[in-house]
Amino acid sequence: MSNALTAKDLERLYSLSYYLLRNGKFAQAEKILVTLCALQPKRNPLWRALGVTLHQMGRHQDAVTVFALAYSLDPSDASVLFYQGESFLALGEKEKARAALSKGVELAANLPQLKPFQLRALAILRVLTAALAL
Repeated sequence: MSNALTAKDLERLYSLSYYLLRNGKFAQAEKILVTLCALQPKRNPLWRALGVTLHQMGRHQDAVTVFALAYSLDPSDASVLFYQGESFLALGEKEKARAALSKGVELAANLPQLKPFQLRALAILRVLTAALAL
């Protein structure tokens, strides 16, 4: 009998990590996601979920790094840029935040499922533009 995890096992773990993330159990979600990322290092959704978890934990520098990796795996994933922009903003890196959010808005232009992200990013960009103009 093999101790190896099956694809179904990995999906169950991902579902569990998502449940934990949605319910504020960030440290538990992080442990599962770190393991899943190590087992499946080319899966963008895992890295994105880990980045969101780190962002929620206030570990914004780590989140920025993880979001950069997630984006490198799927440069069409605008949501990663929105999250990364917010992490940059939390770090006080306004220019980097503006660049990430602007790129995310551009990528999401024709993706109705990302409209809430896009609207939030546009609102943040308006405030950032005004702040940077001062």
